[in-house]
Amino acid sequence: MNGSEAPWPGGVGFPEPEPPEGAVLALPAAPLRQVVGTYIARDGAAVPEAARALGLEPDYVLGVLDGTIGAIDARTVRRLSDRLDLAPEDIWGGELGAAIGWVYGPLSPADLLRAPPPPAEPTYPSVAWPEPPGIDL
Repeated sequence: MNGSEAPWPGGVGFPEPEPPEGAVLALPAAPLRQVVGTYIARDGAAVPEAARALGLEPDYVLGVLDGTIGAIDARTVRRLSDRLDLAPEDIWGGELGAAIGWVYGPLSPADLLRAPPPPAEPTYPSVAWPEPPGIDL
């Protein structure tokens, strides 16, 4: 994936939208630092393994961990969220995550992940059989 292609809304090859005027272009790196730290602590992975699992370059992850990278650009947030099968709101919280919703175009991750409504309960016609004439039951 080269940044101009992304799996949302329908697969690789859909161009990412351009940011609207005044859009939030980056989010703080601290939540990503927590995600990477949790991944490393939980799985005992080294930084290169964690970076590969998250779809990021090892040097980039090291920069996030040591604080030299203080902000994550919106398109990287999207790729990371897609890789983790989460919405940005799940990692950065509601307000911050929603602030970069423009990277998803007209549909948000929540719209795309929302399950379709369950099918309606089937209705069966009621059958009323007439009583046969002349038989007392």
